[in-house]
Amino acid sequence: MEDTPIILDIPKLSESPASILSSCSPTSSPPSPTFIPSTLEFAAYAVSSEIGYKNVQHQRVPIHTIIEDVHYPLQQSDNSPTIHTTPSGLTIPSFFQILADGHGGSSASAFFKNKLIQRIPQFLDTFIASHDGHKILKLAQNKELQREFSENVIEIFQVLDKEYVALKTDEYRQWTSRGCHPNTRPVDDGCTLIVNIIIGTCFVNLNVGDSRTVVFQRSGADCSLIFESKDHNMSHLEKIEEIWRRGGQFINPNGTIRQIRQNAVDMKGTRIYRPLSENIKSVGVSHKRTLNLTGTMGDLLFKVEPWILSCKPDITFLDLGADLKPESDEFALERSDSGIELQIPKPTFNGVPSGSDILILTASDGLWDHLKPNITSEVIVNFIIEEVYSCPIGSLQERLSAVTEKLVQREVSGPEKTNTGLFMEKMCRYDDATAAILVLKKE
Repeated sequence: MEDTPIILDIPKLSESPASILSSCSPTSSPPSPTFIPSTLEFAAYAVSSEIGYKNVQHQRVPIHTIIEDVHYPLQQSDNSPTIHTTPSGLTIPSFFQILADGHGGSSASAFFKNKLIQRIPQFLDTFIASHDGHKILKLAQNKELQREFSENVIEIFQVLDKEYVALKTDEYRQWTSRGCHPNTRPVDDGCTLIVNIIIGTCFVNLNVGDSRTVVFQRSGADCSLIFESKDHNMSHLEKIEEIWRRGGQFINPNGTIRQIRQNAVDMKGTRIYRPLSENIKSVGVSHKRTLNLTGTMGDLLFKVEPWILSCKPDITFLDLGADLKPESDEFALERSDSGIELQIPKPTFNGVPSGSDILILTASDGLWDHLKPNITSEVIVNFIIEEVYSCPIGSLQERLSAVTEKLVQREVSGPEKTNTGLFMEKMCRYDDATAAILVLKKE
């Protein structure tokens, strides 16, 4: 028996605004909420994690005591959408999820997750309450509203990043004032950060770092990749050029400096290095640390002014409510006057057909970096579809939980302890891995 889906109450945009507003005409008392049949159903959500480890003499040795990946919601029972009532009386659902993958420690990932669990609902309440409900429901098409939304969430990311950097700066300055004892040196850590938000039928992806979100749809026997976020790693040439312009350097695997003239080329295998400066000396943080990420939250060394790594997220808006089948998964980058970059679907992207299941996979690099060379995101998508839908034994929730477990147990999976065939085997080291899948059913 399938789990009872949670209904997202979304007004039908095919109805004219006048016909909807007629039931909410001004009176002496506030309008009653207008509940209109939905087009999306929240069907299931599952998340699984595995702590990273080293293979030492046929034994798994954890690489740290606490997993550095953190996520929200924590489990299926935590993921009911929030229902907002607009001043005109429309009800609009929202939902958000967070994935932060720490490096250097678990403090940064926990900090940003805990802060955003508070800040994102506050922002959504204010944003939805300050606009006409019908305008909010067209967020996926309204570029002016998208820019306002983007300015707000970018500010949230930047404010929190500055707050964490300030905390770490204070830790290091106190440490230096006490004599710089090696045993009490603070940890200079950071994290990747993904926040996925659903408002009505608009999906918004906010991405910093190399964790990744993949959105795909299943309609009968047809399965299509709709969207894949872009990793902020050493393949992101635009960010590499920005880091170089701001004074960052790049170290080859043999320890030499990679020379960059005007255009960055293949930077695979290099790491970002920051030469020592007077500002870095005054903070007390070591400049010998290197990174292979071109966008992060935290990471004090790379945020000491003038910063060389940005915390500004890529922002993508998708309309999951449009009624036609997607014909392209290409996105165009558009820069606003204020410098905000939006990934806008090219005109060939026309939404998702009715009757589809929309699946949103969010996973840390512990999944993506350990795939075999021939395993693409499309292969992962087909694996998930096969596991969830080909043999419908148990509830959708149970099948979804089983497949997330298989995705993070990279060497073996399931009670039979068999390999999925997706991942490289017998590696010396496996990173922390987290995989979360959200399923929406489109009526």
